[in-house]
Amino acid sequence: MPPGWGRGGGSGAAAAGEPLPPGSCVFCDLRRHSPERLLHQDGELFAFPDRRPAARLHILVCPTAHVPNTKSLSGREGADLVARMRALGESLLSERAAGLEGEAEARPRPRRRRLCGCCPGRGRGGGVGGGGGGGPLLDPEAAEEAAAGTAGGGGGGGGARGPHAMRFGFHVPPFRSVDHLHMHCLLLPMNPWLAWKYALTLNWVEAADLEARLRRGGG
Repeated sequence: MPPGWGRGGGSGAAAAGEPLPPGSCVFCDLRRHSPERLLHQDGELFAFPDRRPAARLHILVCPTAHVPNTKSLSGREGADLVARMRALGESLLSERAAGLEGEAEARPRPRRRRLCGCCPGRGRGGGVGGGGGGGPLLDPEAAEEAAAGTAGGGGGGGGARGPHAMRFGFHVPPFRSVDHLHMHCLLLPMNPWLAWKYALTLNWVEAADLEARLRRGGG
């Protein structure tokens, strides 16, 4: 068993790092039998898209060894694993975000529309009644950027801000669907119907917070 990986798996969970027989873990089986679905695989980590994305891009990063969950991590080695998982997730999101931007540039740009002078202004140039002349401009691109920024507002200190706002974190026992450690890597904005699952402190921990806790000697 690799150092720093404990045995906190819950009822029926395999010890961290021990191999599992086929059919015992859906993520282990995916790595073994469906390599075409993987976005990355090396000796330590593998990654693939979440089948029910909760954000603009949603990738899961897992250790190749079967580590049940966050309770299976301890000490500096556990913190280092979390840091490497996050670094891989950030790299994969950044690569794919650049591709999304290229696709957006290739699409025809939407025309800006003006509201008539009697309509309340909600675009650039002021609040209700703002804007003179023919009324304020409505810029669809600016509206989209503002929505993305608003969606990235909550959720702790685990996200990167800027043109590619991201979040990284884990669901904690017993609030997880698969008993194989997996980091959720999210490119904002979030899907508003699913965002609550990635914000409640009861069931969610940001990757940066977990890493810091492990480095302090906690679990």
